[in-house]
Amino acid sequence: MKLEIKNVQISSLILSSLPAVIFVVGLLGGFVTFVINPSSMVTPMSLPQKFLSIGLYSLIYMVLVAAIMVLVAFVYNIFTNVLGLRGVRIETEEFAE
Repeated sequence: MKLEIKNVQISSLILSSLPAVIFVVGLLGGFVTFVINPSSMVTPMSLPQKFLSIGLYSLIYMVLVAAIMVLVAFVYNIFTNVLGLRGVRIETEEFAE
């Protein structure tokens, strides 16, 4: 079965579990940046300051990545709906268990 994605609902990007997943990825990145492999500027920070930095890093990372995804979805919708270009095509296959 062939499917084509014609429109991406922007609200589904914001109101789904996707921002939470991005936040967790930001937590992991912040932990690596501030605890596992800190730069010379981060080394003198106390533990509560490092945890605050990890939280702020994760929050800013989540907002930026979500904004980029919304922008990409908006441009995709313009290309497929307004300009009439083809959408992404997916070919699926049914199988019996």
